[in-house]
Amino acid sequence: MGLLTTKLTSAFVVGMLGVSTYAVTDNQLKAAQPHSASQTISEIKAKEIALGISKGGLVRNSYINERHGIKKYKISVIKQDEKFDLDIAATTGKALKIKREIQGKE
Repeated sequence: MGLLTTKLTSAFVVGMLGVSTYAVTDNQLKAAQPHSASQTISEIKAKEIALGISKGGLVRNSYINERHGIKKYKISVIKQDEKFDLDIAATTGKALKIKREIQGKE
């Protein structure tokens, strides 16, 4: 009976070591993935980026759009007599399009 108890205890301890090693490894893998394609920046962050590019102004409109598998925020900013239409990549925060118009002039 003592030999059976020793073997079962050994198997349990070895099994638990494997589980704890898996748990540590799993957490390290999740922490090592900096930015997967499914993650997006927040709409607030996209607005901050757009306002930084336009050097201030008022955000009139913003929404997220996905076309051809690319997610982007479409943001309109008004600043005095200027209007900016910007596309900000939702995964990286980079400006994909910057269109600047001066109001009242054609």
